[in-house]
Amino acid sequence: DVVDVISFSMSGLLIGTVITKVKIERYVYAHKIQNIAMHDGLTGCYNRTEYNHYIENNMDFLSEDLAVIEVDINDLKSVNDTVGHEAGDEMIVAVSGALKASFDTYGKCYRTGGDEFVIIADLNETQLQKELEEVIKTLSEHNGNLVKGISVSVGYAYKKKCAEKTIRGLIDLADKKMYEDKAKYYSKPAHSRRK
Repeated sequence: DVVDVISFSMSGLLIGTVITKVKIERYVYAHKIQNIAMHDGLTGCYNRTEYNHYIENNMDFLSEDLAVIEVDINDLKSVNDTVGHEAGDEMIVAVSGALKASFDTYGKCYRTGGDEFVIIADLNETQLQKELEEVIKTLSEHNGNLVKGISVSVGYAYKKKCAEKTIRGLIDLADKKMYEDKAKYYSKPAHSRRK
C-alpha cells in the first residue's frame, strides 16, 4: 500500500538523518577533544605533549631553513609573588600572542613550561631577526591591566649554522643561548634574580 511505503520511506529518512547527525556530532566532539589534547588551555599554543610528539617524529630530514627559537619570560616569578598570578597569566598570554602573531606563518609555537616557549619554524635569518624585533617591541610596549612592559630572554639555532644537524642538537643550542641571554639580563644591577 502506498501509505505504508511513504511511511516506511519517511521513517528511513528520519533514521538516516538522525544517524548522520550523531556521526557529525561525534566527529565534531572528537575533533574538539583532539584540539584540547594538543593545545595549552591558557595560551592556545601547542602544548608540551604535542612538542614531544613533533620531536619524536622529526629526528631527521629537517629543512635547511629550520630554526628553533626558545623564549623565556623574565621576572615572571617576581610578578607572580608581588602582583599576583593574574598578572603572571597576563604576561604569559601577552608573550604567546606576540609569538604567534610573528611566527605562526612560519611554523608552530609551543608552550613547554610555565613561562617557556619554543618555536619551530622554517624561515631565513633576516625574517627571524625581523620577527624577533617585532616581538620584543610589542612586549616592551605592553600596557595591560596589571603589567606594563614585558621582557623575554631568547635563544635560537639554525640547522645551517649548527654543527649538530638533529632536532635535539638545535634545541640544545637554542636552550644554551637562551640561558646565556637570561644570565645577561639578570647580571644588570636593575634586575635582581629571585630564586
